[in-house]
Amino acid sequence: PSFRLRRRKPKPRRRERDDYEPATPESILFTDSIPSPKLKPVTNEDDEYAQIEPPEIEMPTNLRPAPEIQLPDMKPAPKLRTGQKAIEIIDDALAMIDAGTTETPRRKAPAAPSRPRKVRRPLPEITFPDGTATPEPEPQKPQARSRRDEAVFPPPPEIFGERSRFDASRIVQRDSEKQGRTIITTLKNFGINAEVAQTTAGPSVVQYKLELAPGTKISKISGLDEEIAMDLAVMTVRIEAPILGTHYVGVEVPVSERKTVTLRSLIESGEFIKTPDELKLLLISPGHSEFSEYEKLPHLLASPVNTIDTARKALEWACSEMDKRTADFAQEKAKNIDAYNRKVPKPRRIPEIVIVINELSDLVYAADNDFSSLIIKLARKSGGAGIHMIVSAQKPSVDILPSIMKSVFPARAVFTLSAAADSRNIIDTADASRLTGKGDMLFISTNSPVPVRLQAPYIGTDKIADFVEYMSTSLEPPALMTF
Repeated sequence: PSFRLRRRKPKPRRRERDDYEPATPESILFTDSIPSPKLKPVTNEDDEYAQIEPPEIEMPTNLRPAPEIQLPDMKPAPKLRTGQKAIEIIDDALAMIDAGTTETPRRKAPAAPSRPRKVRRPLPEITFPDGTATPEPEPQKPQARSRRDEAVFPPPPEIFGERSRFDASRIVQRDSEKQGRTIITTLKNFGINAEVAQTTAGPSVVQYKLELAPGTKISKISGLDEEIAMDLAVMTVRIEAPILGTHYVGVEVPVSERKTVTLRSLIESGEFIKTPDELKLLLISPGHSEFSEYEKLPHLLASPVNTIDTARKALEWACSEMDKRTADFAQEKAKNIDAYNRKVPKPRRIPEIVIVINELSDLVYAADNDFSSLIIKLARKSGGAGIHMIVSAQKPSVDILPSIMKSVFPARAVFTLSAAADSRNIIDTADASRLTGKGDMLFISTNSPVPVRLQAPYIGTDKIADFVEYMSTSLEPPALMTF
């Protein structure tokens, strides 16, 4: 539409007053009344654009409402007293006048009260019985840094893979109620009344702790493992009757979805972090190459042994080292390696030695009683001297592991075995034939005379190679012995 602009009427000039004086900052702050010029109020008739009507705008209907914004909780400003607040406002105004600015000056926070410094007092002078004073320590010379000083130990946990993701509560809630009713029904069919008192879930099995009715013989339930396994439609069931230290009977059932336990959980423990310089390894594997990938490991006492003659010399050296340590302990009046290392200075401290024998049958069949007598001697007396042994056998029969050798090994572990006789030769029960494999094991020791079911951790060959590479490049190579 066409429109015409209206001319604005000239405004009358303001008459100046002779008695008007400009206001000064002092008069603004301290005067009671300040004269102000009289201004004509602005109306719509004086604005040439006031008569123009804005066009109508159609708003879209598909607009979404703006999301609500939650403002953070703001703490209220500290309240000041009326007199103090007035003084601060006056000081700010005077500072603005002096500086010729319109910005409020920033106030500095009050300085914290200074604390008296602590004075370290020297240690009191110690006088020995002969009357001599404590000698002053000589200044130490700076030593050259080595690769071991710059190394990081323990290695980063990422080298050993991911953490174990295991939620026992989900396994118990999903399977326990149904399997518990089936077990109770099966026992009731054989005239045994029982109730499920507690359920414990693991990565490979779930244990149901049953409370039997009064007057029920344990021998009646110990032989029903096959019947319970058939009703549960599982591979095998192990019955522990009774559970050591309780009045319950345990029924162990394999889980439907098995979880893998990684080695990273053990690597991150405090025991692994605190003994890096107190361990030496002696690896023996005649006729095999399982230990060849550990050749560059800094913890080795000697190169991996892979021949029968070298294995005999290594075990003979271990026996002589055990006798030497025992004599040193007696001279220092120490009963074991821990007490000895606490009494002697750091350069004379000795490390723990772990001897690992991969396959016992290779040594027994090669030299008959020679190796058996050396192993029995070491296992009987080497514990206090800080020399330990780990011996493995694929078929632990009576001729490979006789009773006299088994008696000197108080801690024994067994994995899945097909022959019940071999299981009895190690842990005195046939329960090893009921294991599910993949690290499922039974462990017996002096602390637990009854076999305890455990899950061995898993680590891949690629992760082992990464660990050996990290240790060999970070730490100094050891001085290897030759036998």
